[in-house]
Amino acid sequence: MSQSGLRFDLHTDPDTKVFSFALSRYADNLDDMSELFEAFSPVFTSSMRKQFTTQGSYGSGGWKPLSPAYKAWKLKNGLPGVVGTRYGHLKAAMTGGTGYTVEATKSTASYGVGGGPAADYGKHFDRARPVIRIPAHEATAWGKTAQKWMVDQARASGWGRL
Repeated sequence: MSQSGLRFDLHTDPDTKVFSFALSRYADNLDDMSELFEAFSPVFTSSMRKQFTTQGSYGSGGWKPLSPAYKAWKLKNGLPGVVGTRYGHLKAAMTGGTGYTVEATKSTASYGVGGGPAADYGKHFDRARPVIRIPAHEATAWGKTAQKWMVDQARASGWGRL
């Protein structure tokens, strides 16, 4: 058995940064990585929760603040006075709530908004306030998830002691 490398690239839509890491052990015979991609879902939603909680500071340096007039209007109308939460569709869809989808195939995966009001608003929102910006230090969480999955797969397949 060779010990070839396995590389993951996370592409965001709308296109933002490519987020990559590599693992070097037990990459042979991985024909179907859909379970791994499913395992990444909690890591993605955790990052998105941090992004919304910090108003974008976590991954993108902070979102453009609301104008004073719009913030006053939101508060007057009983809406949250923070960015990205007028009705909550986008936040819910990006953090694992209503509207969140994972589309995982053997070799690709997509996380986030599945459609509906969050999809339309998300395109508009991301132009001024980048939603999907995952900081480089998050690579550790993605890498640990992938490593655990690969070790579990190797053990289940009888590839020896890991």
